[in-house]
Amino acid sequence: MSLRRKVTVMNVKDQVNKLVAESLSDARSVIEEGGTWEPLVHIVHSLGVKSMRAPGLHAGPVVKAKQLDEINHQLDLLEEQFVIRVSDVWIGEDTPDGFVALSWDIPFTGHRKALEVEVTACCDRLAWGIQKYMRSADGKVLFEEFQWGIPHASSGF
Repeated sequence: MSLRRKVTVMNVKDQVNKLVAESLSDARSVIEEGGTWEPLVHIVHSLGVKSMRAPGLHAGPVVKAKQLDEINHQLDLLEEQFVIRVSDVWIGEDTPDGFVALSWDIPFTGHRKALEVEVTACCDRLAWGIQKYMRSADGKVLFEEFQWGIPHASSGF
């Protein structure tokens, strides 16, 4: 790998990590204050980053389809390099192989929640991560550490 290619790959990785860290920090603040975190999509393209809220991703099939059409339209316009999505999801219990079942709007037994991060390019998932959380009896939100996981695990984007 050439030095120029290596520097570009590192810059992209740094950019992803920065966007993810900032988005998760914002999401945690909203959740701690009792608010609702609407899905956030970062479209990374040759001229920079376009960020957009995607509240329709939590809606029924018709509204979700409209939201996905808008995201796809923006992807075409911007000739994206990759997309980062940060969502608040319901999660099921972990399986022995590390798979975590996700649901956008239907609580699993136990009502566990997590912030999910998905990085995709074209039609391939490049990275996936999750930060589980719960509310304690006194109402305080307890966040676990964010962890990058297996790119093919779960999701329904």
